[in-house]
Amino acid sequence: MVDGIEHALTTWETVLPDELPYFYAMLRQHGIGIFLGRSPSEHAPLLAYGAALPTGETVCWYGFPPTSELRHPTLDVAGMPTKPFRLYTQLHDGFKLASSFHNGFPRRAEWFAVGEDIDSDSNASQNHAATPDLNQLMSLFFDVGASSLCIELGGSDGDDRGGWVVADGHVQPVDDVWATIDQWMASLVGS
Repeated sequence: MVDGIEHALTTWETVLPDELPYFYAMLRQHGIGIFLGRSPSEHAPLLAYGAALPTGETVCWYGFPPTSELRHPTLDVAGMPTKPFRLYTQLHDGFKLASSFHNGFPRRAEWFAVGEDIDSDSNASQNHAATPDLNQLMSLFFDVGASSLCIELGGSDGDDRGGWVVADGHVQPVDDVWATIDQWMASLVGS
């Protein structure tokens, strides 16, 4: 099973090099195996990544097969930044922590524009940064506290680092999306 973990890590580190160091280290140090399964609710195969943490807790992240092309009925995903695009087309169509409901990277069918939930009038940004068009913000990662980390579709000039946190109706800029995702992944497993 160690070979499966190393193969998975090689793939992740090739697609998203240096972006999720905590996740990579956790899997490398505590991974117990990569397992093929099937989701009865999604009617689709999945890969489950098991890890036995030093706390004694066993955690499982799972992801569905990647998609060959990205489409969405309401979002213009053609303007998606490169790294999220590669995540969904080369790694997984969604990647979540088991037993944590929607926490993690949502599946394509779960994508939505932030503007569907909040509007610019209710968004009281605490910062002087210009708030992007909420209909061009897509939730890329959800954490335990019902916050979402968002990327801007079509307006980021290829910037894969910057993003936005949406929580309690507020939109705040984030300098490094991937460092924040890595921190949130750590907090989801209690590290």
